[in-house]
Order: sequence, then structure tokens, then C-alpha cells
Amino acid sequence: MKGPTKLGIIVGAAWMLGTGCVRYNDRCKVFVEDPEGTAGYIGGEDVYLDKPNARAANNAVGQMAADALLHTGYPDATPPVFAAYNGGGVRAEGLCYTHNILPAGSKVSDELLHEIFLFDDQALSVDVTGQELFDLMVASAKGLVETGPISDPDGNFLQIAGGEVAIDCAKPTGARITRFLIGADDLLLNANRAKTYRFATINFLLQKDGALTPALEGADVDVARKPTQASRASATDTIELYMKANYGSPAHGLALDRTYGPSRTEPRIQITNCAQPTRPRSI
Repeated sequence: MKGPTKLGIIVGAAWMLGTGCVRYNDRCKVFVEDPEGTAGYIGGEDVYLDKPNARAANNAVGQMAADALLHTGYPDATPPVFAAYNGGGVRAEGLCYTHNILPAGSKVSDELLHEIFLFDDQALSVDVTGQELFDLMVASAKGLVETGPISDPDGNFLQIAGGEVAIDCAKPTGARITRFLIGADDLLLNANRAKTYRFATINFLLQKDGALTPALEGADVDVARKPTQASRASATDTIELYMKANYGSPAHGLALDRTYGPSRTEPRIQITNCAQPTRPRSI
């Protein structure tokens, strides 16, 4: 189970739905400094937050989280070149309402952003090998299925920044990664897998309960990997600042990045022969 959240001092959401919120009109929201403040805006396409769309497909909000981890500051550390955020960390379930859809052109409040990114994870960077990153992406693709529907996917699918990945579900689980580029480095080549890369992520993915591969378990406290917390240690605060800086006006709303692949019109992760999530209904 994922770690404690900002809501640890609040009675569980399910109980509040049945009693506190509905019966007594208690506050059913996360505690943030300026709940109605503007974190940013959604661009010209709806963004879907339900589990299949966050955990089995490229997702604009998940991409933004990875971008924030990649581009934030890590004091006295080499800047990272690759970042990953787990799809399971993108949440549709608020305390009293489910936000399956962020409509095109809509405002994202500070409060809503902190409900989407609910967990008290830390943003950090560490040294990893190309082989460890390759194994990480193999583990990320493991839960994808060839045929649908996608009902309750696990949260291990990674949203990425700084790289390009191709996944083919028709291939055996360990051979699904058919392209993996970080800059000009092709990680299908053994020579690049022996290199060291600076990797940005959240501490959960480097701990016992969240590590996708055994090699990365404990990397957040392994001094040989030079773990360094971001200037804003809270991953959610880091994401909030990134959204405000890059998607803070309706004219520059958040959208899925489609500047990858051979045609340069594809998302960062090109997924073939895998079941595709359907569009959720708004609740």
C-alpha cells in the first residue's frame, strides 16, 4: 500500500462520504495554503485521471509530474537527464468527489492539484546505470495487456521525461522494450547500459514497498548513488511550482507532449499491440 498522505489527520474518505461530508457538511478537502489559487490550466484536450488512463497510457498530468522532477533544482548535484513518476501516484479520487476528467480549458486549483498528487513523496535524484533504467522500463511495461478491457491496472506504469520509449505487448514480457533513448544514447546497446545516468524520481519508487526492480530498492539512502533531495523536497510542491510556471494561463494549458517517435508527432512512450484505455464518464 502507498505511504501516508496529507490526509493522515482527516478521517478516511469513504467514511466522510457516508457521514462527515454529506451529513454534517464537514470540510472534505486537502489543506493547502491557497485552495482556490490557480495552479494552472488544461489545454485543448480533456485529461483523463481514471486508473486505466493514468496507469496504461501516456497521460498529460503524469508527464507533467515527470517534467517537474526532471527540471527542478537538486542542490550541488549533477542535473538529471531522465525522470519517472508512477501512474499509481496520479489520483482521480478526491475526498468527496471523483475527478475522472479535467475538461479542456478548465482551471486546476491548488486544492485540486494536491488531491491529484495526494501523497507526501519526496523529489530526489540518484545515480543509476543504464541497465537499471532499462530494467525499470521493462518492469513498467510488465502490467500492460494485449487485449482489454483494462479494469484495474497496477500503478507501476511510469510516466517519463527526458527520454523516449517504445513498448510492444506482442513480445514476451522481458522483450517488450523495443526502443529506449535518453538523449542520443540508445539503451538497447550494452555499452550505454554500462553508463551512469542521473535519475530523478520520488522516494517511494526507491523504497521497499515501491521499487519496481530489486536493484533500486534502497537507492534513496545509498550514499554511493549520491541521493539528493530537490530544492522543494515535496514532490507535490515541486509539481505545483512547475505547473504554475509552465501552464499558468489559459493560452498555455497543459497538453500531452507529442514531439517524439520517428514522425516527431508521437508521445514519449509509443505503445503498440497493447489494450488501450477507454474514455471514462465524468462523475
